[in-house]
Amino acid sequence: MFIPPPLLTDSTVDGARSRRWVLEAKDCSELAVRHMARLGIDEARAPYCRVRLQPAGSFFLAALEGEGRVLLEGRWQKIGPGMMCLAPPRVLNALVATPGQRWVFAWVRYDEPSWVSPLVGASSPLRLRAGAEEFGHVLRGLRREWDGERDAAQLHHWVSLLHGLALRAARPWHSDSRVGQLWDVVANDLAHDWKLSSLAARCHVSAEHLRRLCRREFGRTPMEHVTYIRIRRAQGLLETTEHKLDHIAASVGYPRPWHSDSRVGQLWDVVANDLAHDWKLSSLAERCHVSAEHLRRLCRREFGRTPMEHVTYMRIRKAQGFLETTQHKMEHIAASVGYHSNDVFTRAFVRCVGVTPSGYRQRR
Repeated sequence: MFIPPPLLTDSTVDGARSRRWVLEAKDCSELAVRHMARLGIDEARAPYCRVRLQPAGSFFLAALEGEGRVLLEGRWQKIGPGMMCLAPPRVLNALVATPGQRWVFAWVRYDEPSWVSPLVGASSPLRLRAGAEEFGHVLRGLRREWDGERDAAQLHHWVSLLHGLALRAARPWHSDSRVGQLWDVVANDLAHDWKLSSLAARCHVSAEHLRRLCRREFGRTPMEHVTYIRIRRAQGLLETTEHKLDHIAASVGYPRPWHSDSRVGQLWDVVANDLAHDWKLSSLAERCHVSAEHLRRLCRREFGRTPMEHVTYMRIRKAQGFLETTQHKMEHIAASVGYHSNDVFTRAFVRCVGVTPSGYRQRR
């Protein structure tokens, strides 16, 4: 049974049987030219683990042998031979070796300040089923050169080729393709009420074909990718502006979906005014006089999440407001939004925001 590691702080665990080869930018100037902080080839065995709450740059991992798990969009996913996974900067990033397995992978971490457009952006896939073999060949070639002659011209060519493969993995669709143009349009109009049918019509393919394309290239459905682009944009606005959360939410396509005079709208008004209450699905459904299943369908359609996930979302949003505007202790904030355990509050906050509550307060 898989037991995920704690995600509260940055952590680095190798274990006695893991082997690593790492090249740092401070040792190889060619890496700095391409804004690579470090790269390497790891032979990982349990209890190998990496947790990075706010990594400074894009991350590329190419699995060569064995199997491990990587945290992608809040879910632990198995990554086996021939697969690549990508992670954007300043978003929770974690990976662990599977017990009993030898997991070999090549990787690159970039150094990208917040004012630089990252390599892994909103339109990038998070998981690919191609490209890992080439990525591994190039990194192994670079390793041989570094451990051998260290010829400057050869190092330049190896690093340039590796950077080119990273670029290709991060941007699988060219902007002159119909599907590439679709995501350009979506990114420029995130406040629009995008539906699967309108996305498919925009690039002149069937909804099922678009779903297959997105699954293959991004590892997520078209609507999940819209959500991903919206959240990435919101993260950028939170980092670079002082806009209120309601303004940011509306600008990326999350206006209040229900009017306050509807039964369901009134439900969320009640919840917002009493977040400390121990809300359950049954009490939510009873409050607005609908069945639990009907409320679940409504929330899935309007919010893209279940009723209890929406309660969590509201709690974390309120907690963010307290962290931005007060100096209340964490225990007080946690209790005021319905978390009587500080550890449970911290885990929920990290899962939603990608950083601990104290880390979020320090950044503000």
